Amino acid sequence: MKLVKMFCLCLVSVAFLAGCKPTGPDYVAQLTYVNWNLDTKEKNNLERRLIKAYEEKTNVKINIVENINTAAYEDAIAAMASKGNMPDVFMLTNMTFGLENQYLLDIKQYADEDDDWSKIPLPIEEATHYFDGIYSIPFAMHMMGYFVNEELLDTYNIAPLDVSPTYTEFKNTVTALKKPNDGVMGLNFENTIFEWYPSSLNEDLKWFTFDGEKYNLTSDEFATAMSETAYLRANKMTFDSLTAEEREAMGYDDVVEFWNDGKLGLRWGQTYEIPNINEKSSSFDKSFIGTPGGVTPIIGDYLGISPTCEEPEYAYDFARYMSFGTEGILKRLELDTNNDEFSSLPLTTDEDVIDEYFKTSRIDGLEEVFATIDNGIVEGVKVIPGYINSRWNRRVGQTTTITVDGESITNPKIGQVIDQCWLGNLTWASYAQGLEDVANAAYQSALQRFENLYT
Repeated sequence: MKLVKMFCLCLVSVAFLAGCKPTGPDYVAQLTYVNWNLDTKEKNNLERRLIKAYEEKTNVKINIVENINTAAYEDAIAAMASKGNMPDVFMLTNMTFGLENQYLLDIKQYADEDDDWSKIPLPIEEATHYFDGIYSIPFAMHMMGYFVNEELLDTYNIAPLDVSPTYTEFKNTVTALKKPNDGVMGLNFENTIFEWYPSSLNEDLKWFTFDGEKYNLTSDEFATAMSETAYLRANKMTFDSLTAEEREAMGYDDVVEFWNDGKLGLRWGQTYEIPNINEKSSSFDKSFIGTPGGVTPIIGDYLGISPTCEEPEYAYDFARYMSFGTEGILKRLELDTNNDEFSSLPLTTDEDVIDEYFKTSRIDGLEEVFATIDNGIVEGVKVIPGYINSRWNRRVGQTTTITVDGESITNPKIGQVIDQCWLGNLTWASYAQGLEDVANAAYQSALQRFENLYT
């Protein structure tokens, strides 16, 4: 059956490339490719091995642009573009960067004809649409949520946490594990709760209360999430909320080491960390439970195809093989012989591929959380226009002065004010309306720039 499946997948790829325009039987299409995940030629990681597999099955040569400065990745892409050497296919830092610089080809005509595209999990597929086009290709998908040290809960006679527990169950567990005198704490940090928790209280709210048109920072749901975050902080329920002296008394400064040694009950993290978590904290049983309420946050990575690409059909076919294409996912699984390099979740709802993916033991709970992926919310950083300004960088106005670490700051950034609220130094209600206005103004500013370019 597996051979039949692979044969059918190959036929799909051949059929798709039939629309391309080779000039003869010996023609080899040339594509340039930039990504930060390729490591060196000598290490020949999974990405490079998958590229080689693609070349062997097609008449396409992938020319990897080596020695990209990943510390200044956007500057490197911009420099290539300014010299007329824009890569045909490249990893995106975020959609704002790609759209405002007009670095992205609308690939809707290819996606609409592609059966594999229709199998991409809905939340991450929807994040590729802007105006009437599709401007990016989902490359990888990770879930955020909580990892649980099951043995620590058992030691203290605390009921196990199932996948997607209630928030009350989650909070009670964190509270019960606040035992610094035993060198034990319940949670690593609390400062992400206000970003995802509102969505579990109101299905119309997504990441950071964005509803597709605006942020809703004055909502009751966001106020509740800020209050819960501030409560955990004020009552020192997390490792991060402890002073340096209190951590030193427990013998730890690094929360990852604290987890690895079995001292932390719940660890907020991302599913791409699973190979490392399994290796470094192998001494105790653990599970992944997603988030309370069952609306699991999703992180996406995205590829772009340059509008200067001379052979976009080939570029699209290559990108799909490296990302969401069922044939490419199965090849990744085949090539990842040690089960430690393929850190993404499968970017497909194809049941055969999902079954193959979960044949490998990864971590308890992961498959159950993944089954609810269509109820997930996509983190805003890479996909909401102007998100970085709306969430962190936009200045709030000369009439606002706050104190940060003993320093008086006039006209602070929105992220600074939000931080001082959940840290307990400011009252959220006093700033909610003003910060909502600032966040939405930043979003509208970015959206207007894109409308001028793409409509």
